Amino acid sequence: MKDNETLNEFEARLKREYDERQAVERREQVRSSHGDEYATLKAGMLSNVRATLTRKPATEYPDVRGMSDAEYQAQRSRLVRGGR
Repeated sequence: MKDNETLNEFEARLKREYDERQAVERREQVRSSHGDEYATLKAGMLSNVRATLTRKPATEYPDVRGMSDAEYQAQRSRLVRGGR
């Protein structure tokens, strides 16, 4: 109790300080719960990205390095037309 403070003022100050502490704790709980949820979502998204990047593509493209233009065109026409 501070000097020159009545009992009613003291009780009001204590209640106000208690309410402020409770509000701060509630905000911290909300912030930390959102952080945990975000961390879980982020880990899930990153694992999906890793799996996507490491799997082989559905279509295997031929290696065209070192081919002549005619060989490249033949490979391309087979690939584009579905091997016909």
